[in-house]
Amino acid sequence: MKACKHLLVLGVLMFHSGNTWAADSPCAATINWYPTATQISGGATEPFILGSKNCSGNQVCNYPEVWQQANQQAAHADTNTDEALLLNVAIKGYGPDDARLVFIPSSPLLSGTIGADVSICSPAPATQRKLLSTLTLAQTGSWSYQVSYNNGSFEGGSQLFDLAGEIDPAKLQEPGQHCATIAVKVYGFEVHDTTGHVPTGFPTEFNTIRTVCWYMNNGQANATVKFNLCYNDDEAPYATISNISPAPQALLLDGTPVVENNSSSSMLFQPAVQVWGSLTKSMYPDAATPDQVPYVNKYYIVPASSGDSFNFSLTDQPLLEGYYNLSAKVSVLSKYPQLVDLQGKSLVNQSDVEGMHGVG
Repeated sequence: MKACKHLLVLGVLMFHSGNTWAADSPCAATINWYPTATQISGGATEPFILGSKNCSGNQVCNYPEVWQQANQQAAHADTNTDEALLLNVAIKGYGPDDARLVFIPSSPLLSGTIGADVSICSPAPATQRKLLSTLTLAQTGSWSYQVSYNNGSFEGGSQLFDLAGEIDPAKLQEPGQHCATIAVKVYGFEVHDTTGHVPTGFPTEFNTIRTVCWYMNNGQANATVKFNLCYNDDEAPYATISNISPAPQALLLDGTPVVENNSSSSMLFQPAVQVWGSLTKSMYPDAATPDQVPYVNKYYIVPASSGDSFNFSLTDQPLLEGYYNLSAKVSVLSKYPQLVDLQGKSLVNQSDVEGMHGVG
């Protein structure tokens, strides 16, 4: 209590030693991932080119739509995740338009008016701020950002109209998962206490770090499929799947896996193998039994833990013995189609598909 009285009388602010503060401070930059063209350009009405696309007016310039607010919010609602952060997406690495993600940082230290109360910037716990001297903004700050692609070295990012930053997925053309870590720094501001001085130990910069991930797909899903239709005492007919592409991808939020209620990771997408076909010539028609069937129609959704090669059963019923003409197809399935921008997208209800197996 003596320390609290001392603070009340003298209005002294005691802060964490050092001159930086992390993203949990209310004055570290918050990120608007869905700025309009007007916000990016500071109110300019003329269209401008972003990547390979024109951007103007109230248009959100992110491309493709998986990085639009409606798509992300729909997926956030399905996963009950923090809307201030981005979920990872799947995009195609081909086509006439380059993928682009634009953001605008905001902070009371960047946009506040001189003399504005910025006591919220105090690193002290909220329960103690009312005991401390009021802080006012004496000089607005500036911001900068750096980007690290796939855990590489950080590179300085260029600003659009001095207001926005951008991420360029075209820098990474290899198929597979990629991530960009964005470090935004707010600096160059000046804050005064009621005595008109800069509080001792007040940070000289605030830092925010965010991660954005995407899966780059450059072609059709494919796999090697081999059939074994021989019965023996240990196993029924099966297919062996190997070299499957793309591999199952976990759903990530700010670069961290999203965990479902059952403690398993949610999946952005999973490959699905369909095998179908029918009997072309029976070997022993007189020996057929009522439970035998002359066809195959099976789906198998590849789980995250499938490994490089795996088997799955071709039928739940005995097959008539004979020769079969079988085909296989590999597709990509997702519970979050609003986050997947791949060609040939269609909606399938799992309950409507016969023989669906391997949901992970």
